[in-house]
Amino acid sequence: NKWTNIILIFEPIKKIPLYENNNHLATLFIDILHQEKKITNKLISTQLIITILSVIISYYFKISLSVIESSTNSLLVFTIITFFICNIFKVYITYLKDEYCTYLSKNIDLNIIPDFISHVLKLPLNIIKGRRAGEIVTRINELNYIKDLFSNIIVSFFLETALIISSSYFLYTINNTLFFILCLVSIIYMIIGLIT
Repeated sequence: NKWTNIILIFEPIKKIPLYENNNHLATLFIDILHQEKKITNKLISTQLIITILSVIISYYFKISLSVIESSTNSLLVFTIITFFICNIFKVYITYLKDEYCTYLSKNIDLNIIPDFISHVLKLPLNIIKGRRAGEIVTRINELNYIKDLFSNIIVSFFLETALIISSSYFLYTINNTLFFILCLVSIIYMIIGLIT
């Protein structure tokens, strides 16, 4: 290989624009959360009611056995009717929660999907040709997964935070030594979970 004494020197005709790659997904979901504050509050409150009813219904067998031992028929009938009403109410609240989840999911779709589809349709043909078959559909499916995850995080985060605070309060009032032992074990568990 012999050098031909030719050097290619490239100079830009104009300044190359720099585009910042901002991750707008988190801010987009926070904006949607602010827009859908009313439905989100309804969703969290229904989930909280479902949790309370589940705890009440879980005591059904214990209370029923104690009522059967006391052998009072009227009290037994009252207990059965009460838990039957609680179960019907729980089913109705679960239905409402599912309705709110569907409504929130639809509103998130209306805020996210049209912009994404518009962006995909405005892409140049050479970029679309360079993609593998099904890659754009995969991106749309990933967007749906993120949306579903966001909807579930809204409910679970607020509900579990409320449950942790209330159960910590009750545990502290029952036995503060046990509460501090639980806090210590939880902190050690989180540290081990972060390390591994």
